[in-house]
Amino acid sequence: MAVCAPPFAVDPDDVDNVAKRTVWGDLADIDFENTPDREGLVSYWQELVRHYVKLGFDGFRGDAAYKIPGGVWAPIIAVARDSNPDAMFFAETLGCQPKEVLQLKAAGFDYLFNSSKWWDFRADWLMKQYALFRAIAPSIAFPESHDTERLAEENGGDERVSRLRYLFAAAFSSGLMLTMGYEYGFRRKLNVVTTRPEDWETPSFDLSRFIGEVNAMKATTPVLNEEGPQELLSGADDPVAALIRRGERTASVLTLINPDANTESRFSTADAAKILGCSPQQMRELLPGPTNSDWITLPPLAIRLFT
Repeated sequence: MAVCAPPFAVDPDDVDNVAKRTVWGDLADIDFENTPDREGLVSYWQELVRHYVKLGFDGFRGDAAYKIPGGVWAPIIAVARDSNPDAMFFAETLGCQPKEVLQLKAAGFDYLFNSSKWWDFRADWLMKQYALFRAIAPSIAFPESHDTERLAEENGGDERVSRLRYLFAAAFSSGLMLTMGYEYGFRRKLNVVTTRPEDWETPSFDLSRFIGEVNAMKATTPVLNEEGPQELLSGADDPVAALIRRGERTASVLTLINPDANTESRFSTADAAKILGCSPQQMRELLPGPTNSDWITLPPLAIRLFT
């Protein structure tokens, strides 16, 4: 008799702890490795994806994509692109082991999702993840998702945090995801099944103009749309977090972040220019802020980008 087991995800920091597993009880785990008819299973999914492409869908998100072998994904993705060369596939790869993501390298995904939402602007784990995965596919950053609490709820509706996290996501990786209502500081958690138009909330604030400016800035800054090398230059005790994102053939971008909610910080203009390999006069801010010949001022929870 066949046994159906629900799939699960482990806590990447405590993989053997059964109590910390996330179990999807409404799903069944398909064993692609040991099945006697792997070709038949792959053919089924190819036909399903081909059907949806014919209906006009051109984007597919692989939820927990790492649970499926890359060798299974590859022919499924190929079939979609045979029907529509512009079809795109996004791999959700959060909360898993690095080896599970690396095995997707040959699958052909257009994007992965990264974990920058949880970065504290100090630890070096995010840079290690970025360096490891950028060879697989470009990544997508986000300040909140349907799997997380709303950022405005987590931070008591602090508009500064929502601004900082959105601009940081835009600066950190090639892809950028915005959940509906983020621009208005919505606080009720999204649900992929039950959220409805009547769940629309009274805005806490309105970041529409700011988000539009960030999106336009990103679209016109080539280095922010390629997965070039990136390095954290600051230490854990430095008041300002400094990241340099280098382009393969384009100008670099220096991101400066003050994560403190109460204290203003400064960063030397001369040091910023040295990092970028230019003179202070050649520096340009991507979203212009207050200028000073000697210092770059960073108010509490501020982020500024220079090229």
